[in-house]
Amino acid sequence: MPSFFLSDDDVKVLKRLLADAERLGFGRTVDKPTRTPNTRTDDDDRGYYQAPEMYVARPNDSTGLPARSGTTPGKVECSIYRIIDQSGTLTLVDNEGTDKDVHNIFELGIGQTYIPVWRDKWGNWIATPPGVSRVHFTIYSFDFATKIATCTPKYAFCGSLIPGKDANGRITVADPSGCYYGTETAAALLGRWGHADWAVKLDEEPVPPCGWIISGLCCPD
Repeated sequence: MPSFFLSDDDVKVLKRLLADAERLGFGRTVDKPTRTPNTRTDDDDRGYYQAPEMYVARPNDSTGLPARSGTTPGKVECSIYRIIDQSGTLTLVDNEGTDKDVHNIFELGIGQTYIPVWRDKWGNWIATPPGVSRVHFTIYSFDFATKIATCTPKYAFCGSLIPGKDANGRITVADPSGCYYGTETAAALLGRWGHADWAVKLDEEPVPPCGWIISGLCCPD
């Protein structure tokens, strides 16, 4: 029977492979690194570094997810949803019992709507902001005392959301500058077309919730 021997080059290759395997932890038991301590208490999220994952969430609070203030992220409890095939129809279903505190690291709040969220490597849940929201509307009713119009959305930017809708699909639009509603009567404003931006007042602390602010109003017929 012929004999086989390792050449010097073979030995070098094997040593290099063994060194790489040891460096990567193969063939030996290693303690997985734990995260630095934080204030989280979710047992299913603590203990080990985890690969980031994406989920679908919806704030449980009707005001949505507040904006970041300074270096403090906004936070609100959210329900986590799954997309399930129900009799051939893909449906968002609440994955009950898995509510999480979701953080907003951006300067603008996010309305009560379905949003993609990330669970990062340290177990924190972070929201991904939707696109900039602008809506074209018609005025359904107007409260002269508060200068607030209830409006029916007609058009929006493709890919953007329309947060703040009530049970009838309408939004409330404010005119903080007083430039648009002015002193017109409620009757004169009904049915008028306009457009509004989902915006937040920047010179208040704490930062107030976002809302619809009128940015244009068509002339009466």
